[in-house]
Amino acid sequence: MGRPLEHDHVGERFGNLLVVSYEGYGKWKCFCDCGNEVIVRGTDLRAGKVISCGCEKTKRVIKMSTSHGMSGTRIYRVWRNMKTRCTNPNCNRYADYGGRGVTVCDEWTHDFTAFYDWAIANGYEEDAPYGQCTLDRIDVNGNYEPSNCRWVDLTIQANNKRERTYTPANPTRVQLIDEDGEVVHEYSSIAEASRQTGCRRTSISAVCTGRYKHSLGLRWQYA
Repeated sequence: MGRPLEHDHVGERFGNLLVVSYEGYGKWKCFCDCGNEVIVRGTDLRAGKVISCGCEKTKRVIKMSTSHGMSGTRIYRVWRNMKTRCTNPNCNRYADYGGRGVTVCDEWTHDFTAFYDWAIANGYEEDAPYGQCTLDRIDVNGNYEPSNCRWVDLTIQANNKRERTYTPANPTRVQLIDEDGEVVHEYSSIAEASRQTGCRRTSISAVCTGRYKHSLGLRWQYA
């Protein structure tokens, strides 16, 4: 006869698992509430390491990825790009944000819905015309946090700039970017950009060097 079991778990429940039989070598057969059958070590059951056949983990992943259902909206892109500028060294705007110490508060970093709730309560409009509802830091040297952010148009942003000196990697080619910093189009020269958009060459250059924030509502950067 084998050694008596130290623990007899038949009939006991651990989370979503109901123990139905002992399978030997310290393992137990369990039925999960979802209908699956799984073999689990007794030590893992008693320690609470396993509480389902794996379906609970799947549910959590699905919930995290679909709970707000807004991943395709502009406000979600604003939130994503805000974090990228502050955390990803490969972002073309990192030097002006994360590269000089600008961060996103913990509340917004880990919870899109917290950022969304703040945005709606503070004047954000999903269908606002281009350039009329942009995320702006009141203190341009401060962080992204509720007390330091607001929704304004590009004109107000232009009057709230810091002094910057750029050394472009390629002073010939310029890029048109949207209000979230994403590249819309690249031009081979400032002259070509001026012809295609109607912006003055000097204005495009001023935006690229940081003296202006936009030209005729358009934002530019050196390629």
